[in-house]
Amino acid sequence: MQTTRRIHIEVFGKTYTFETQADEQRAAKVGEFVCAMVERAQKGLKASGGGKDVAVMALAAMSIANDYLKLKEDHDRLLRTVRQRSQKLLDQSEEVVSAGMESEKT
Repeated sequence: MQTTRRIHIEVFGKTYTFETQADEQRAAKVGEFVCAMVERAQKGLKASGGGKDVAVMALAAMSIANDYLKLKEDHDRLLRTVRQRSQKLLDQSEEVVSAGMESEKT
């Protein structure tokens, strides 16, 4: 049975508490990542004239979603390549076995 842990993330001076079953290191890494993305979004909005907390959070969420979708596309592409190459190897090995069986018959 996994233990539920609470993690605390501070954003805009406000602490948010979440429950997770992830280990402490993983939970801390996720929290740090979210905070870094929020800081990045905040800097981007400040450079363009500022923004409200909600706008910063929305921009951070969009950036995280974009990164996630890019990684998912890369992962899907890699899986397709592995499947294609595996099928090619399987086909080639079947040809070799078939050729070997034919040569044994003669």
